[in-house]
Amino acid sequence: NKVSNLLFSEILFITFKRSSWLFVGSLIKFEKSLLDEIRFKNEASTMAHLQHSKIVALYDYVEEPDGLYLIMEYVDGLPLDEYIRSKSGPIPFEKAIPMMRQILDAFYYAHSKGIVHRDIKPSNILIDKNGEIKILDFGIAKMLNDGSGHKLTKTGTQMGTVYYMSPEQVQGKDIDIRSDIYSL
Repeated sequence: NKVSNLLFSEILFITFKRSSWLFVGSLIKFEKSLLDEIRFKNEASTMAHLQHSKIVALYDYVEEPDGLYLIMEYVDGLPLDEYIRSKSGPIPFEKAIPMMRQILDAFYYAHSKGIVHRDIKPSNILIDKNGEIKILDFGIAKMLNDGSGHKLTKTGTQMGTVYYMSPEQVQGKDIDIRSDIYSL
């Protein structure tokens, strides 16, 4: 079942039953273009380094002639911006603190792995039906200690959502985890 269309992809809800187990997840299809392929491989590579309860899990990725697919954990919930708009309105202090702790825990973990998200915004923070937080969309993340020489962007290039970007990110300067902290 199609869940949504994004700028570069569409998200499908999938279930797969095999013998005694049931898989429920999201299948994210990217159109095949050079830039999408680079971003797809970047997100798959980055997420392969992240195994944390507050970060959406990547199960597998597939390259097919009709598109590129990320097979990810399905989170039954809403993005933070939609949650605020349709469910809660301004989040009361006593609920915001535990939510922020979960968000900070996820980013502390990602940063300890040398990963800068670069696109932290309410639509990339999910809240499930139990109030648990999940972080997603590491498509433009930067690995600080990659050493591969592969870069999605070079210094002087802007990536991210301008309203949530740190000043150095807006200016296209080299960034580190402090840029994510600013966005939070």
